[in-house]
Formats: sequence, C-alpha cells, structure tokens
Amino acid sequence: MWETKLSQLKTMKPEDVATSLERHNLIDGIKSGETDYLHVLFSFEDNNQDQNKFQGDSLQLNWTFHAEQTPGVEK
Repeated sequence: MWETKLSQLKTMKPEDVATSLERHNLIDGIKSGETDYLHVLFSFEDNNQDQNKFQGDSLQLNWTFHAEQTPGVEK
C-alpha cells in the first residue's frame, strides 16, 4: 500500500509518483491476459477547523497508463 496527501500529489510529476511506487515495490507489471485492480481511498483528516466548505466539492482524476513490452518467447 502506498499513501500520500492530495496536497503532495498535486505538486508531484508523474515520474515522481512512479518512482515512489517503485520504491515501495508496488510496480511488478501485469502479465499478458491477466487483470489487476487499482483501489483509491480518500479520507478527510480532522484539523479542528470547519470543513463544511468542502461539501459538494468534486475531484477529477486523470489516469494515464504506460505499457512496456518485455522480451518474449517465440511460439
């Protein structure tokens, strides 16, 4: 599991996110014909301030997945 704060993620470049995932051994690839799941959880941390201003807010995530071909076996 890898976690970060939205404030940190907002300032990170995609390369930085990938490096963080690699550092936590969370990138091992998906074999041909297989599937995997990606779960994203959000939680608000109590900061002892009024957070009602966030009601009705939304978050848009844009995902970009890059694939790399590894040397295969001739069939």
